[in-house]
Amino acid sequence: VTFTDTASGELKVAISTGSAWLVSRIGGTAENPCVGYTSVCLQPNGKPAVAYFQDLTTSLALKYARIISSSWVTETARILERGGRCQCALALTPGGIPIIGYPDPGNNLFMNTWKSGGTWLMETIDESSNSGFSPRFCISGLGEVYAAYFDNDGWNVYFARAFIPRSIAEVKY
Repeated sequence: VTFTDTASGELKVAISTGSAWLVSRIGGTAENPCVGYTSVCLQPNGKPAVAYFQDLTTSLALKYARIISSSWVTETARILERGGRCQCALALTPGGIPIIGYPDPGNNLFMNTWKSGGTWLMETIDESSNSGFSPRFCISGLGEVYAAYFDNDGWNVYFARAFIPRSIAEVKY
């Protein structure tokens, strides 16, 4: 379970051991707090990974964190304009490649970003203004990516999928 400690601005995670809950810090500070909604999924090794937003005062950072050994490792996937909905969806391919969907506040489009080697790449999933509200991602055992989301105009529900090796945007319907 992830949550933001409103007093410190820190994003924290609580993990059950079966008999107790262990709470650890992922990121954020009082000056640059974590904001919005997080997305949590399991890595192929069974350990958690989290996508979240951090307010950087003049911009937003879309962040990706994962446990390596017993420590949280955090990196910035994208720097975005402030003012949008801080909602994201995280999924990991069977090979452990993170894919994060998010509404981009700079252009009001539904975007996704994924890591290839050491670089975060991006693409537009939906070019409709105000799309990508409350996104959800799922990846099949074959690595096919599925996205479900709303638009923020008429609350229409959309579904997009990407078959290997195509992108989500190419097969949206």
